[in-house]
Amino acid sequence: MVVEKINSTFNFGFGVYKQHLGEKMKKKLIKSLVGVFAGSLLAAGSAMAWSIDGNLNMAGGWTPLGGTTVSTATGIQFTSARVVAVAGDFDIPGTIEPFITEVTMNDVFFDPYAANNPMWSVGGFEFNLDSLTIGASSVPNQLVLSGTGFISGNGYDPTQAYWTFSGDQSGSSSFAWSNGTTTDDQTAPVPEPATMLLMGTGLAGLAGASRRRSKKNSNK
Repeated sequence: MVVEKINSTFNFGFGVYKQHLGEKMKKKLIKSLVGVFAGSLLAAGSAMAWSIDGNLNMAGGWTPLGGTTVSTATGIQFTSARVVAVAGDFDIPGTIEPFITEVTMNDVFFDPYAANNPMWSVGGFEFNLDSLTIGASSVPNQLVLSGTGFISGNGYDPTQAYWTFSGDQSGSSSFAWSNGTTTDDQTAPVPEPATMLLMGTGLAGLAGASRRRSKKNSNK
């Protein structure tokens, strides 16, 4: 495998939501068979499951694997990563600190796809890649990836998330990455690496797409 070192940066961000999966109330009528007394008993119960709600952005360096250009690469190696912004459930003072906390990231292999989980871990949270698709692009030397996975940790339920990736080679290579929750009617936008180059620093802030699902209650 050929590894080409390229001075490059990336910005990684995602948003997730907290979901009340519901509270169920059950009523059970118990009738006495003794005398003429009829009694009833209401048994109440509830069950809750919480998914993660918040945003976490990362930035760092990367290099393509298995090829001499981004368009011929078969994988991505992250050379460094730090948290640059936190919100919601990820805002844990003393544990996840912007511009201080380092992120552990594993390589991503997409051609062919090979799981290398967790893809990243930080502050007790981790993201596991579940599927990966190589997309088409009209831009020369641009790599487009998309897929789904799960974010979990710190006592929260695993939260399903979508993610998109776009990377090209123009001078020094750059790419953008975004994550968000999976919904039936929502598609994650593919961020353009050119945005990073326009900013001069090679970094583009990504707004992690997020959506809060409404709480559903049912009484029986």
